[in-house]
Amino acid sequence: MDKVVKATPGLEAGVASAAPVASGPNYLSDRPRSRTFTLDEPFELGGVTYTEITARRLSGAALLSLQKQLQLPGADPSAVMFGALCGVPPAVILALDAVDFAKVSVGAKDFMPQSVLAASASTGDDGPNTPQT
Repeated sequence: MDKVVKATPGLEAGVASAAPVASGPNYLSDRPRSRTFTLDEPFELGGVTYTEITARRLSGAALLSLQKQLQLPGADPSAVMFGALCGVPPAVILALDAVDFAKVSVGAKDFMPQSVLAASASTGDDGPNTPQT
């Protein structure tokens, strides 16, 4: 069995190294990191054919980029969020057939940070917030 050691590479005398990491992290949880959705209505946009869309968990860097994109004038919050989760431009999300859009948007929410979900619910970016009676 491998021994697990807590270590901070590149730390000498309390100074963190600014050297870039050679490869991405190896996440240790059993949580799924992605889910692929086969489109009922494949389409072509900008010379690219889309037959499936894969939603992925965001990295910290991707989340920071998403927050900046949401601040751009005229940005469609849902298209920007789901585009970031699926690694496609917002225009691809907006071009999805309604059935595929529903399938992808509902399934992709599993990979969205709770803070983003809460913010979109409070601003109505996720659709109308009609009070239950």
